[in-house]
Amino acid sequence: MQETRTRLDLPVRMDGSELNFAQSCFGPGDFVTVGRRMEAAGLTKPTLAQTAALAHAAWEAPENPAARPVIEFMTQRWLWGDTAFLYVPGGGVFIQDHPTPKGPAAAAPQPPLPQGISMDLDELRQHLGAGDPNVRFVPFGFKTGEQTASDLTTNPFVIALLHGEEGARKVAEIADHHSQIPNVWSLDAVDELTVRVAALGSNFSGDQLVISGRGYDIGPNGNGMCGYGLL
Repeated sequence: MQETRTRLDLPVRMDGSELNFAQSCFGPGDFVTVGRRMEAAGLTKPTLAQTAALAHAAWEAPENPAARPVIEFMTQRWLWGDTAFLYVPGGGVFIQDHPTPKGPAAAAPQPPLPQGISMDLDELRQHLGAGDPNVRFVPFGFKTGEQTASDLTTNPFVIALLHGEEGARKVAEIADHHSQIPNVWSLDAVDELTVRVAALGSNFSGDQLVISGRGYDIGPNGNGMCGYGLL
């Protein structure tokens, strides 16, 4: 327990404030399990925007011993953030930080779909209307797939996911550390309400940043996410 609560020696800032991440990484595991392990250790679950700030700090100082495992987890697995999506037919996508777990993580069906969190459309609309900063909405029409790092800074999906232009700029700078242009994985349209989870990583060869808005790694069949909790 003491090890998990040791501060990661890496300066991480977001919105003008310092973020203190714990030194130990949880995972690899599925979305729900990684979050529960953080809570059991007495840590705060970071949003994907906060995790992206951690990744940015690591890529800006790759020689720092504390940064190396962050980069390795990102290139070999997926970096975890407590952020999920509800795609709405004919509308767009709701982005929610700290979605509500719904019971034990269940085995994913085939094809695999998220089973461990609850995202209610009416509730999300109410939170959005009330100005809840944990809930955002982006209409369909945003650019997906491969795009330049500069495109990321003006992409409304990326800006909403990363809590503003600062976060979008940081992932663009992470992309500049890769030899290939970045890739935004998202659903362009859906025929039914569809839940997905967020993640940050690289392609299989490690030369392209991937911002994933279509992850389904929630049940025990998914084992590729690694996350750092906040002190």
